[in-house]
Amino acid sequence: MPTITDSDKYQTESTEGKVVKTMTIPGQPGKQIKIESESVNLANSKVGVRTDLMIYMKYGSTKFAVSGWGVTSVDYTPKDYDTYAYTGDVGKDVILQWELKTGTGGVAKMKDASCVYSLIDVEENTGETPTEEVKKYIVVECKESEVDDITEAVKKISSSAGINKCDKVE
Repeated sequence: MPTITDSDKYQTESTEGKVVKTMTIPGQPGKQIKIESESVNLANSKVGVRTDLMIYMKYGSTKFAVSGWGVTSVDYTPKDYDTYAYTGDVGKDVILQWELKTGTGGVAKMKDASCVYSLIDVEENTGETPTEEVKKYIVVECKESEVDDITEAVKKISSSAGINKCDKVE
């Protein structure tokens, strides 16, 4: 599976700044891009100040969160997500958007941003009936104490649903 890695170091310009980094995977006719995993190393310039990173996937007019982390260490901390794979539209580019933020008093740092993806061959459907149901994504904001109950309720409705639990980044 192909891997895209950006070994550059990024950091917020100020103690309340934000950095947005994008990775584009070009679409190919008759293929879907499937994002298998994302990883990054995160740190903050000041001990105890939180660095937050949220990764969004964009294709067409769709944008949704795929993973997110927070760290409070001055040492780079590796973070990765491979629990659930996300698939874009047939033949379309997929853009991963990495949004790095920090709390007051620190500078957020990020390096070694990467993603692993695969290309899935898809037969073009020329009829009016789709060969596979279109996938949709739902983002639910809830209290931490409600996460397990909501996850269980969703699994009762759709046992094949992929659940991505992440912290909200403001």
